Amino acid sequence: MKGVLQEYALTELNGKDWRRQKTTTIRISPANLMSNTSKLREAVTEANEFMCALYPASVPNAFANEHRRLESLDPRIEIDMTASEREAHCRLRAKESVKLQLSFEGREPHLSDKMDMLWNRGLPTSFGPGEIEVSGSALMERVFSNPGVLQIANRIEAALRISAIGSTADEVAAVDFQMGIVESSPKECRFSGNLAGEIIRLNLTLPFDSSSPNQTIVFTFTVNFQSWVGRPILHLPYFSQCYSLFHAISDGARPKLNLSSLGNEIFEGFMHTDKMVEFENIE
Repeated sequence: MKGVLQEYALTELNGKDWRRQKTTTIRISPANLMSNTSKLREAVTEANEFMCALYPASVPNAFANEHRRLESLDPRIEIDMTASEREAHCRLRAKESVKLQLSFEGREPHLSDKMDMLWNRGLPTSFGPGEIEVSGSALMERVFSNPGVLQIANRIEAALRISAIGSTADEVAAVDFQMGIVESSPKECRFSGNLAGEIIRLNLTLPFDSSSPNQTIVFTFTVNFQSWVGRPILHLPYFSQCYSLFHAISDGARPKLNLSSLGNEIFEGFMHTDKMVEFENIE
């Protein structure tokens, strides 16, 4: 009987908030007679198989059971699950509009700092138990009941071109970071990308401040020359382009940035820095 009730709860009561009700009606067909022994045996076998999957002894059954359990909490949301030896990951996709109400708890100024990171800057923000309350979906209530990291930002594929502009306004050298990601939020835009072979990983942060014509860009290079060691020069990825770019900038050319996505320009501008010695060191 327990297996039949468990299956009924996960199928017929799917999406209903029956867990908070004092009573729930279970409908049994009048055609189900105890005297029909063959059908009774079949129902017992099916119930046993369902309970074995619900409380499984194997990893695949456990995975399938947890997927079924989570999707039963809110049928409006589709769940894709993947798992490794240490943890499981769920990707949620709303099949229709899902209205949620979130409330945040915390002490000032700590809470305001978190709200700025989350909503204005689009940065990953850590929240502890009880710091977020959500209503409107039993599934999302369960998700937010645990501590975790929340991020709200637009993510798009992007490319960054760093060029050196000579005294005649001509481009004398350039390097293209084709494989990158832009995360944008109301207050700032961030790019992260790398050259093939992880030779150079680049991160930059561009604040959005329309009141100032000169923006301060946080620009970080991570250079991994170790991957070049012991290889012929002609086999070093991006050797010629990198050397030409850093040599030209060290020699007085102006570094220029052009950030784009799918051929559409996001940002273009020159870098002004007094720390040319850093480019000389890389050269």
